[in-house]
Amino acid sequence: MSLSVLPTMSLGLAGARGGVSFGNNSREFNGSSDFIEAGAFVSRSEISIAAWVKLDAGFSASEIFTCGTYYYPNKSFGFSVRRIYLGIQRFQFSIANTDYGHWQQTESNSWQHVAVCYGSGSLDFYLNGVTQFPGGAGGSFTRSIPESSNLYRIGNGSSSQYFPGKLADVREYNKVLSSGEVSDIYSGVDISSGLVGWWLTDTDDVLDHSGSGNNGTNYGSTYSTDGPFD
Repeated sequence: MSLSVLPTMSLGLAGARGGVSFGNNSREFNGSSDFIEAGAFVSRSEISIAAWVKLDAGFSASEIFTCGTYYYPNKSFGFSVRRIYLGIQRFQFSIANTDYGHWQQTESNSWQHVAVCYGSGSLDFYLNGVTQFPGGAGGSFTRSIPESSNLYRIGNGSSSQYFPGKLADVREYNKVLSSGEVSDIYSGVDISSGLVGWWLTDTDDVLDHSGSGNNGTNYGSTYSTDGPFD
């Protein structure tokens, strides 16, 4: 079956584009020192981030994808997950040091597809392709995301918030993804429009497969054949 006509919820078959497949494999992070560092962020008013996450049990606070350390002006943005209390986890999006919104759910140690889409007056979160109601909104969602002299980080954003578990198919877009586009990515359909960063595909590397040239440097994370579409 052609990947371009995959039904929206047909899991089990990973996607592919230009000879690059995704969704079958991942990278594992130890929660204490592993991370990936990539290119610099350029200020803009819209951003979407999507990734597959599989958290280890008993985690605390962990950055999924960020640029800069916690405090402005060093931080542009951050997409993180926190354990609020036993059995509850919170996914959160921040600009500089302001929490712009979050959603909470029952803790899961299985593969989950998470996405946040910010800009044009809106902030939308998605879990497994479905919109989640955000709480803790901190602004009008029209603030531009500032540039940072720091680099992108996958799996860490500060000295203590290391990601414990596995990450796969980490994507950054320079636009607000539609709900249909997020659902398609969750289903294994590649969405290339607006894609400016794409890491942790099925290949054992930390290259940026979007074509933007923001190739990563790996600090400890290891290749795993455990993927969300297995």
